[in-house]
Amino acid sequence: MKNYSLKINKILIRHLILMISIAFIRCENKSTCKINPDNANRKIYNEEEAACFILLKLDDKTLDLNQIQTALAIEFNYMKEIGLVSENKLTENEYNSSIKLDIFKIVEIAIKNEKINISKDKLVNIYEAETSYLKFIGVVD
Repeated sequence: MKNYSLKINKILIRHLILMISIAFIRCENKSTCKINPDNANRKIYNEEEAACFILLKLDDKTLDLNQIQTALAIEFNYMKEIGLVSENKLTENEYNSSIKLDIFKIVEIAIKNEKINISKDKLVNIYEAETSYLKFIGVVD
């Protein structure tokens, strides 16, 4: 009986160490995220700041910064493919254009992507939270 309880204790200790490590990594992810208030209304999209903004806004313990960055990269590639984004600086008229992006289409594309392991609902949350970032930087109303 003594060996059995010793094995259980070792397993519990391993699980505890694993859980603490996971919690530390999650906290480390959030602690590296900083949003610069000076970027409000600057109309400059920063990929790293967008991912951090989304991570902080969602406060979802099951998502990490890398997953959000991957989801944003998939979205960016889709937007580039259909001609919605360009490497060139946009004019004021282009900022005010009434282009609508179908979030559900992007979610569909992201789910088909093998690099991403995020549920449909979480992807929708990520892309909706990105809209808040776009409002923060002054790109959308």
